[in-house]
Amino acid sequence: MNVTNTFSFLTTHTKQARPLSKREILKQIQRLTFKDKKNPEEIAKKLPNLVETFQQNSSFDNLLDIIFKAGDDSSITTFITAMQIAYPEFKLSPFDQIRQKIVEDKNHELNNESLYNLLKVHNLIEDDEKLDICFDLAFRMNHPYIYQVADTPISPSDYTLNFLWVNLNPQDRIKNIAQNIFGEGLNCYENAECLLNPTEIQNFDSETVEEIKKTFLFRLIKCTETHPGVEINLWCDSTLVTLQAWKNTSEMIEKISKSKNVNIKLRDIRTLDNIDTELENVLHPGIPVYYRVDLLKVLIPDYMIWNDNEVKKYCVMSDIDVEPMDAKQIFDKRTKNYLSTHGYVFNRCGHENFENNFSIFNKQCDSLGSQLIMNVLNQASDDIKRLREFSRNHQLIPNDYLSSQKIYNYHYVFFQKNEPRKIVKSPKSQFGAFKNFPVKSHQNEMCRFIGKSDIPYGKNGRYYNPQNEEIQIKELLNWKAEPLNIT
Repeated sequence: MNVTNTFSFLTTHTKQARPLSKREILKQIQRLTFKDKKNPEEIAKKLPNLVETFQQNSSFDNLLDIIFKAGDDSSITTFITAMQIAYPEFKLSPFDQIRQKIVEDKNHELNNESLYNLLKVHNLIEDDEKLDICFDLAFRMNHPYIYQVADTPISPSDYTLNFLWVNLNPQDRIKNIAQNIFGEGLNCYENAECLLNPTEIQNFDSETVEEIKKTFLFRLIKCTETHPGVEINLWCDSTLVTLQAWKNTSEMIEKISKSKNVNIKLRDIRTLDNIDTELENVLHPGIPVYYRVDLLKVLIPDYMIWNDNEVKKYCVMSDIDVEPMDAKQIFDKRTKNYLSTHGYVFNRCGHENFENNFSIFNKQCDSLGSQLIMNVLNQASDDIKRLREFSRNHQLIPNDYLSSQKIYNYHYVFFQKNEPRKIVKSPKSQFGAFKNFPVKSHQNEMCRFIGKSDIPYGKNGRYYNPQNEEIQIKELLNWKAEPLNIT
């Protein structure tokens, strides 16, 4: 028996009872899947009791529709399997088969074109409501390639792409051996001419090819080559690099811009005019690098929003390991709506549906986005000042310190609580749940300023000492924030 209406099928197996609301049904299903550890065989045994209490209600069409519209991927898959076990004659409708494909597409092999083809096969392509349902389901499943295209395309003159590189330690300006701005500046592939011609890269052995593909500039090319005519900024802290390294990288970027028909600029974060004294202090290389990075990920959009010389409507901020997207995918219909109403979006593919490796801010929307940025910056500044008041080796808990995740976990909370999200494909964060780093790794550093000192004290990582005391990094005692004079 091919059952196309789930409710009709269910009612043939049930007796009439009190109607359940959507919330009650979902709670019962979640209770079943949790209690039985998502074992469809066990759930199938208990399904008749749930189905028994279900009857048609004006607020929803059928039970399965509720599951598709509100359940997560695991509960949807488990529930369908349990239904098929409990009722062998039960079959999904053609539309629900399409929805099931979206839910189970973990490798993201589907895209807009293949979705349209599936709908066309079943004569559903003209059904706008079903198409919208598919887009909403794909969004909840964090599917990056199924999205509703915006009614009007975005112009290259409307947005900037912004990337960021910050060194953990400053390059040695005395030895002056760095050849590029990345790390110690000694990776010759960051300056390799083969970056300008992908066919030349294939002439190298496989190991060398992989090394080239890991370089920042190779990945920058991949992220930007689908954005001809767009202003692309690579932000870097010039106080942490040598003049030679900066010039070499700037020249390489100019060559890339010409060969790829893009407009990439190397820009200095020290030219940002929205950094107060404490936030400038915290850009010291003794501060955990990911603290600095997360802070700059809001300082740069804040500057782009409020500076009159920055005229582009949208500021796109992206990590270099985010999968490249063209303008149509970046500015899909849902994203443009969020940018109009809220003024910003963040990546949804992360812990609790939030990740700061990709964001967009709207300069022309004086709304929530700019207010939340100010909240982050003000809280960070106040936090730095508060920690100065405690004497050295005062008993502080780890969460008090300026650490790799401090900005993300405690100051980005304003963004985490709000809705605007976008599906962006990217690697999982290295700071995943329950992730522990060795005590000597820089990811584990905990720092703060004490009294009037502008040189941070810290523990772990580069600060490690057997006594676990707050100390300073001796190699950075004489470091000064001296931006390069770049003309």
